[in-house]
Amino acid sequence: MGPLPLIAVSAVIGFLVGGLGGAGLGALLGFILSFVVSAAVRLVQGGALPRKVRRTLAANLIRHHPEVVASALPGLQGDLLHKRLEEIIESIGTHAVHHAPSPGTVWTETAVTLGIKDMIDDTPSREMKELYGSLLDRVRTDWYEVSYLRGIVEPAAPTSTAPSRSPPTVWRPIRVTLDFLDGTYSAWSSGMHWGDYAWPCFGEAEVRRLRADLESKGIKVRYDTTLDSFFIRDPWTPEEWQVWGHDSEVGKTYDVGAGMWKWREVST
Repeated sequence: MGPLPLIAVSAVIGFLVGGLGGAGLGALLGFILSFVVSAAVRLVQGGALPRKVRRTLAANLIRHHPEVVASALPGLQGDLLHKRLEEIIESIGTHAVHHAPSPGTVWTETAVTLGIKDMIDDTPSREMKELYGSLLDRVRTDWYEVSYLRGIVEPAAPTSTAPSRSPPTVWRPIRVTLDFLDGTYSAWSSGMHWGDYAWPCFGEAEVRRLRADLESKGIKVRYDTTLDSFFIRDPWTPEEWQVWGHDSEVGKTYDVGAGMWKWREVST
């Protein structure tokens, strides 16, 4: 049962028992119960994957396979693109659970590999098949690089169904500028673009300089040490948006404004 039917049923029962006041209390209890039921179902189905894991995989999928992502999910950018990829990553659990002896073993490489193969086999879309294949590549590459992921995924022997690895990302230094900032900034490029605009990845020193310049223009920027993320609120976006820190071959980077602002690459 979805959340709305559960809330409606609870409200009706509350009304029959206690009138209008009972209906309000019933609706509130139904709302709370819907979240409890949803969380329990996700846990049993293997979907309870930590958000930081999903964010890391989604961000690295965009960085290392930009053309595959753009082809499979056209029109999505910025936070909407990240959220859609996180949804896809979490859905792995509903497939992997069929290959796991118990819910506690869903997030092992054997179950995940077979689960993604099911996703590849089930979709008729060539673009989505390529996306799922790239996702499996990122799973195998990324889940062992970060200490907080240890224990979530256990290594297993490679299977013959796994797609071949994509070539490594070639990073190059670039200089970029924005129409509402005065200076130019050093960044790294993985080859990804947002339409005609650059997708810059800033190192830690340069992102501190960029933050000061943004704040001088009235753009609010705060840093959360626990999430290793910057939260930005600009005049053109109704909600605060998040920029995660990423570990890569060139060190820790933050793609501030990539997919949101019109960064332009300039000659060095």
